[in-house]
Amino acid sequence: MRRSVFPVAALAAVLCLNMCLAQDEKPKPTPPRALPDIKIPLEEKPDVFAVPEGNDTTELRLFMNRLANTPPQQQTPEGIREHMAKIIKALDVVMTREIEIEVFHHAAQLSLSAIDFYERFEGEGTAEMRKGVMDRLRKDERPETQKLVARIELQQQIRNMDTVPEEDRMALVQQTAAMIRDAGDDEALQEGLELSMMTAEILEGMGDYPNAAKASRLVAAAISARNDDRLAKLVERLETEARRLDLPGNPIEIKGSTVDGEEFDIASLKGKVVLVDFWATWCGPCRAELPNVKAMYAAYHDKGFEVVGISLDEEMEDLEAFLEEQQIGWVTLIDKKPENLGWNNPIVRHYGVSGIPTVILVNQEGKVVSLNARGPELGRLLGELLGPLEAPAPPAEEEAPAPPAPEPTK
Repeated sequence: MRRSVFPVAALAAVLCLNMCLAQDEKPKPTPPRALPDIKIPLEEKPDVFAVPEGNDTTELRLFMNRLANTPPQQQTPEGIREHMAKIIKALDVVMTREIEIEVFHHAAQLSLSAIDFYERFEGEGTAEMRKGVMDRLRKDERPETQKLVARIELQQQIRNMDTVPEEDRMALVQQTAAMIRDAGDDEALQEGLELSMMTAEILEGMGDYPNAAKASRLVAAAISARNDDRLAKLVERLETEARRLDLPGNPIEIKGSTVDGEEFDIASLKGKVVLVDFWATWCGPCRAELPNVKAMYAAYHDKGFEVVGISLDEEMEDLEAFLEEQQIGWVTLIDKKPENLGWNNPIVRHYGVSGIPTVILVNQEGKVVSLNARGPELGRLLGELLGPLEAPAPPAEEEAPAPPAPEPTK
């Protein structure tokens, strides 16, 4: 329906006429004219959750894309739960129809993702929801669907790795590595890579470092066997991560230059307990942990505790100002060569550090005892290694302010 333009055109004509007359005579007062009150109806926004009629593949794909890209109107737990519940209900309608297999698979996977979010925000009945989706998939006897079922079940096993006996965990890693080796196209390869990386990350998060290191090496070998140049950097990353995950119980090598340009070797601190802290001034979690590190340093330094900071900063002025402002008394290392700043720091690359803060605690013998000595865990470990404090540790200071520097991307 076209909108009438008469009121605007009429108003323009009146203004033009008045301007022309003003050139020949003084304007005469005219009574005010009331413009017609025309109400233009606003178009109502379509219901994002309304499933289109029919089974047209393109229309259903567009519908599901809108579902996936529409954020909740209310960014509260209740609002998110309600939003996800509507998505789940709409996708359930889609899956009941006679649709193409790709659309069916897309709806099932999107529904499972929505159920995960619904559960994360304390939604109830998620076990029944998942069972409903999986039952629909299992009833479809097409080979492609059964392959999807096997992949989803493997993914669920990986997510519940903490319930898997330690001796069975590597079997899951081997399955994901086999997916990489056997992948016939890029889509299958991407699925294998995602599941393999997830497996290694979950094992590390559980503190199962031996199996996490084995997983990284096994996945790296599977990728290397494909001789795909596109994945060369990923292989290197996995191998360096395995080196870091192998550190517990073994020595760590840390050599470099301090902010003042002096050479440093962690071997010079043998006989002391050392916290190796990978950090940066732009890193919020690093700044949040700094008061705890400073408190532990003040409490345990005289008993033999040292800290070695490895900065991932790219701006020396920001780093130097921060160290002075916070009165950091321990050694801070940084490679000032432009090509070695930030995530390109040789020590960072050597140990496959992919997120900060990464903190590694080394005992008096120079061997690593923890890859996650943060918060209360740092105090507990220091108590074990250096003995209890005679007096409580001083309270942690407030979070250090951040300099106005943008966070670099890796």
